[in-house]
Amino acid sequence: MTNSSNTDITAALLSRKKYNDSVRDKLRTVMNIEELQKKKELLLLKKKSLCRDQHEELQSTRSKLTTTQQQVFDQIYPLMTSIHRLQLQVLELGEKVKESAATKEKDAIRQALSPVSDQNDGGRVDMLREWYKQMMYHCVSHTDTHAPTDHDVLYFNVSNSPEMRPEPSPRHGSPRRALSFSTIRKGVSVKVDITAASLLSSVPAELEARSSLYLAGLTEEVQICAAEQRDSSYLVTSVIWRLLDQQIVTLVTSETR
Repeated sequence: MTNSSNTDITAALLSRKKYNDSVRDKLRTVMNIEELQKKKELLLLKKKSLCRDQHEELQSTRSKLTTTQQQVFDQIYPLMTSIHRLQLQVLELGEKVKESAATKEKDAIRQALSPVSDQNDGGRVDMLREWYKQMMYHCVSHTDTHAPTDHDVLYFNVSNSPEMRPEPSPRHGSPRRALSFSTIRKGVSVKVDITAASLLSSVPAELEARSSLYLAGLTEEVQICAAEQRDSSYLVTSVIWRLLDQQIVTLVTSETR
């Protein structure tokens, strides 16, 4: 394994570690919120207990009133207590809604931490969606990927989440998912489109790849990369850049000499 490959693997591992650390921090925050919600519930229970004590005190006060005063009291006090109970119920419902939202967020974060979180019904990892997530995370974490330069750039202009870009499929005649991105290798920029056979498909053998600069064997290489569940960094550096070096970059370099 070359030093370049070791560097790429290290960079990919460090990138994944940063992502996991960020997600775990969010998980801790959600767990802290849950703890606060529990404390709030205890406070509400105490408040209910205080209300019962208050009711007994008011009944004691009522007994000291005259008959006429008690009649007026009996008309007003039930309305007051009813309003107060409704206010407490509103508070309780609000806390339950917040607790439910925190639980859903925690579950989503835990799912994101799972290495097999992007699987289809057959238990196979959906690499089209996984590559998209990895590329978007890289672009957010590296501000130098937003504009073309003369240097190597892994990916920029990542778009069309495989969540759905309906695109007519000449082979199947139905919409299919697509992932688009651009990359730069030694000053040569190329746009790549990787499409699935259908909206639901994630079978590696059914992926198709096209590039703005023709690269022979690109589809087959992408299918192998997906079947081996390689990450997006490997897809670009070991597949697309290698094909660019072999078929395009060498020609451009020789012509400029």
